[in-house]
Amino acid sequence: MNRPFGAVDVAANLKGAVPKATTQKILVALAEKGELTQKTYGKTTFFVVNQSKLDCLPAEEIATLETELKTVEDENKALAIALRNASAELARLKSSPTNAEINARVAEITNMINQARERLEPLRQGAPPVSSEELAELEKEWTRWRGEWVRRRKLFTEKCAVKKLTQIDWYRFWQLATDVLAPQDAKELAEDLGLEWDSAEHIRRKLVIVGDGTYSWLASSPGAHFLYRFPKEYVPVFDNYVAEIKLDEKPVQLALWDTAGQEEYELTNVIQRLRPMSYAHSHVILIAFALDTPDSLENVTTKWIEEVRELCGPQIPVILVGCKADLRPNAHHPDTPDNPCPWVTREKGERVAQAIGARAYKECSALKIEGVDDVFEAATRASMLMREGVPSHPQAAEARHHRRRSAGKAASDETGKGWKCCVIC
Repeated sequence: MNRPFGAVDVAANLKGAVPKATTQKILVALAEKGELTQKTYGKTTFFVVNQSKLDCLPAEEIATLETELKTVEDENKALAIALRNASAELARLKSSPTNAEINARVAEITNMINQARERLEPLRQGAPPVSSEELAELEKEWTRWRGEWVRRRKLFTEKCAVKKLTQIDWYRFWQLATDVLAPQDAKELAEDLGLEWDSAEHIRRKLVIVGDGTYSWLASSPGAHFLYRFPKEYVPVFDNYVAEIKLDEKPVQLALWDTAGQEEYELTNVIQRLRPMSYAHSHVILIAFALDTPDSLENVTTKWIEEVRELCGPQIPVILVGCKADLRPNAHHPDTPDNPCPWVTREKGERVAQAIGARAYKECSALKIEGVDDVFEAATRASMLMREGVPSHPQAAEARHHRRRSAGKAASDETGKGWKCCVIC
């Protein structure tokens, strides 16, 4: 390397073999002889070799040295790759079990095999093969009980036909059985009656409708519609229906649970405990309000969505539905403080739906049968997001316990008269 060096640099390169002062004198002497060229910058003197006095290597030797350098570089790369491979192999060997560990594991597995053989030996000695006579007797017994099952199913079906039980009645009966009985008892009851409830051809979803009362849902085959109720005295009830609908050419059994929300109905402690039961195992919640009654929309944000989230959790899909669209003169209104809107506009409904986290906002009219199909399609598609219904809430368990405890007893209010409501589960 031909670059200027000072006495300090040269002494450092000599690793202290020659003192710095002596190095300075030697460099000055070489400069005086013309072997080096010196130049002083400030207080420091630098020395450089005169290139004209150096022998230049021939081109052939330079080419040979470059070839050797390239060969050494290639060997260095190959050694680096071999080193990486060796490091990986070493890491693999370190992570593998040792011979002692392998022998210990083999001994453990051998011991497990011997223990399994010891347990199997008594079974082999005490379990003679089943004879053809025993198989025939078993098949005969199975045929007898199969015939009994068919007979009971036929009897149950005939009784239902005589009493003209509809599919809705069957569904209510099964809901009552599964709610009151233990799961195993309910299954045995279905088997005794010859009922077959499970079918891979149908998708079953549960839809719960909540909101202020005075209107309700009703499912009728083959479709389901909003129907007005115009009673002289509204009697709030829990009601449920089964609707058979098609979704993407696939049959879906939609169980509709309609709950009421009248304020006087809420004051009944028993009903307050019973209503949480309707949320159990639901797949989608519809919160309904009247478009001609802004107060019912306010109750959605202050009451119904809080109850739904508390009892069903944050994952349950919610659809906000505006009913009685035929009673609203116009879907749009300025709705200013000086000119408040006496009904609920579509814009306000959509804002509330977004605020409560609803998956969709729909409007419909039962009187004109408009928008109902859209409501049910949106609800059914939303229900597909829940593979399993929401689990029972502790309040629902308390309500179930209260109903079992009160079964067979007449309920009455303070006047001693029976309550004017009907609970159908």
